Amino acid sequence: MKTTRIPAQITTIEDTVAGKLTLRQLILLIIPIILSMMMYIFIPKYFNFSTPKIIISSFLIIISSVASINTKNRLIIDWIVILIKYIFRPKYFVYERSSITFKDKLKMNLINNKNHENIKNKIEEKTISTIFSYGKISLNPKFSISFKPVKKGGIKVAIYKIS
Repeated sequence: MKTTRIPAQITTIEDTVAGKLTLRQLILLIIPIILSMMMYIFIPKYFNFSTPKIIISSFLIIISSVASINTKNRLIIDWIVILIKYIFRPKYFVYERSSITFKDKLKMNLINNKNHENIKNKIEEKTISTIFSYGKISLNPKFSISFKPVKKGGIKVAIYKIS
């Protein structure tokens, strides 16, 4: 029995439809022809050539023929999409450990404040939702917070009341 080798990257090989043109290139070249015919038929001065129609049609044909050029095994339109994604991607990534820094800021505010005992009593009298909304639950000894990672990068936050 004769064995044959199958290329490892069989999925990246594109089939050619007409000559060296792939299906995507052929579609990119046919779209402006169809749009030009629709302009010729449906825009006023029906079934007549006019200068705006010819200019728009030639512009569409030039753009689509440039977009269908294959460079480095990708079409120019793919490179344009990559460039647009690169331009509009976030430029700055900020990692903030807000839970720890916020605790430190609150502790410093409480230490620097003259009414330290009054503020501590007010925090204990509030409900869980208001304490959590102000971020002061971490200072309250009656509550415990636990953070557990879950699937897909999420985090589960649990608040327990210590009795």
